[in-house]
Amino acid sequence: MYLSKHIEPGSGGPCYLVFAGGKLFGFLIFQAYSRLGGKKNEIYMLSDFVVPSTTYSRLAKLLLMVTQCQDMKVLLEERLLARRHTIFTTAFTDKPVSMKYRGVYELAKRGKGFLNYRTEFTSSTFQEVLCQWMKKYKQR
Repeated sequence: MYLSKHIEPGSGGPCYLVFAGGKLFGFLIFQAYSRLGGKKNEIYMLSDFVVPSTTYSRLAKLLLMVTQCQDMKVLLEERLLARRHTIFTTAFTDKPVSMKYRGVYELAKRGKGFLNYRTEFTSSTFQEVLCQWMKKYKQR
């Protein structure tokens, strides 16, 4: 229901359910990017999606900010038994930018029908990310 038609179910590696305030709001699926021919210190984010919400309109931004935090980096490195410095992902669209990633990830490449985005991990904790998101994106 949530996956892009370009993603085959079961094709990912580490998968995470993301909670805030005791409530599930997002899902993350990663794949060791080196298997896909990428840089050794990158991890590929195969999918990131949020549960629809009538309360908060920018949960996708929160989920992306969570992927950048030090807590996420530690979880991924423990699972992969390897150091990672950046996350790489693809948005399948013909538009010039993806509003979901804009302002959080950097556009790395624009191709026909897709956009590649990249980000580095930060030193922020999950709690700090949540506070930053509340100040910047939470609807009042």
